[in-house]
Amino acid sequence: MKKISIAFAIDRSFESRDYKRYGVNSLSKFFNVHVLDCSYIVNKDTVKAGHSQSVTKIFNFDECVVLLKYKSISKFLEDKSISFYFDLMGVGFSCARIRRIMHIHRVSRIKLFLGELPQLYSAKSFVSRLKIAVLKGRLIPRIFEYVIRKLFIQKLEPKVDMSIYSGSICKTRYQKNIDKGIVWAHALDYQVYLEVLKSKYEYKNEKNYAVFLDQNAPSHPDYSFHKNKPPVTENYYYKSLNNFFDDFENRTGIEVIIASHPRSSANEHPHQWNNRKSIIGKTPWLVEGATLVFAHYSTAISFAVLWKKPIIQLTTSEYDESYRHERFVAFSTALNLKPLNVDDYEEGQIMDKYLFNIDKVAYGKYEELYLKSKYSESRDLWSIVADNINQYKELNEL
Repeated sequence: MKKISIAFAIDRSFESRDYKRYGVNSLSKFFNVHVLDCSYIVNKDTVKAGHSQSVTKIFNFDECVVLLKYKSISKFLEDKSISFYFDLMGVGFSCARIRRIMHIHRVSRIKLFLGELPQLYSAKSFVSRLKIAVLKGRLIPRIFEYVIRKLFIQKLEPKVDMSIYSGSICKTRYQKNIDKGIVWAHALDYQVYLEVLKSKYEYKNEKNYAVFLDQNAPSHPDYSFHKNKPPVTENYYYKSLNNFFDDFENRTGIEVIIASHPRSSANEHPHQWNNRKSIIGKTPWLVEGATLVFAHYSTAISFAVLWKKPIIQLTTSEYDESYRHERFVAFSTALNLKPLNVDDYEEGQIMDKYLFNIDKVAYGKYEELYLKSKYSESRDLWSIVADNINQYKELNEL
């Protein structure tokens, strides 16, 4: 059977981690897979300023094309005969316009809901949203963007033809999509978990260790992309965390290893972590072999849940006063964690037995809600997606 052509439409530069986590290699067994890198169209100023990959620095994937003009999109869709696209774009007029172009060319829209996280319902209130907007900076522009999005952009959005759901929370959060091409799969992290279980690699350390899930908190590139003020400052943040890790290691004899964020510069500057082991690209394996997991609100907490590892949620005084505070509360509520402020803790807390406690009920509920629901099959994520795309196309051709 002749392969149909599908594409990923993304509003930032396509990177090697995207190639892997979005299963391009797996999907290529079933389809002709292309990538439409729309980062220049959507965020021209950011790209020019060098806050993301340069337009000329394309990931080494032959079917990844950087588009510089809207009219290039139509030509690309016609030349490649694209039938479906995975919508990896955000909100805004540029993204809405790209979606309209796709719709005009009858390209079916697929949305991935594969990275769901705990949320506080209180965070959706007007007062809470206003407070967060103030802390992020650019209050007036944010209010204007919110109003325009609600009144105009959302009304122009083409319908979603196929929704790929992970945990059962999707059924509650996205009720408007019910019975509109819903496919139950599982989270991206759960897919990585399945792959790690099959792999022969195992991280080995000379002694017991705790792993810290780094989020590149002071300088994550998404801050520039979303025009947000960083929630913490570099000097204060690293000093606070390192002081705590030093204290923890001295009192317990357990080494702390840093699972570096994929976009972190910590490996280039090991002094940021007081020359601790800082390992990039091995987070699942580091969690699998760890005695304890330190985290803020990283999505990689999923691996600690799946491998039933005790989690200590670390915060700082800066974080507690930032717009990210509600993220901490959402995770601690979902997993029954006791946050520990590294700027204000008692010495005895480090030796407390609760550090190694696990709420198995909370862990199980988290897995079902956010990682893999009872509705999904225990097989390769992208095989599930591919089968449903072909079924959808066959049904619509009858």
